[in-house]
Amino acid sequence: MQFALTVNTIRINELLTTQPKGLKKMPITPEKLKEKFRREGKTFKDFATEHGYPYGEVVRVVNGINKARRGRGHEIAVRLGLKEAGTV
Repeated sequence: MQFALTVNTIRINELLTTQPKGLKKMPITPEKLKEKFRREGKTFKDFATEHGYPYGEVVRVVNGINKARRGRGHEIAVRLGLKEAGTV
């Protein structure tokens, strides 16, 4: 009985954590992004330097001041996972 319960628990966890086929990955929220950076010990300054973006522009995209509808702001949002590549 214990084995069946463990197998079922594992299967439920797989269903909850895997993405169904055909669905695109959902963009991350700015709050989740900040939490992820904090957890990994990264900074937005590091991200900006690594990818050649101005730090101020990265912060404006993350904080929603730059709506990232097109241009470099959109490119930053896509790289950070805030938007999907094809959305405008």
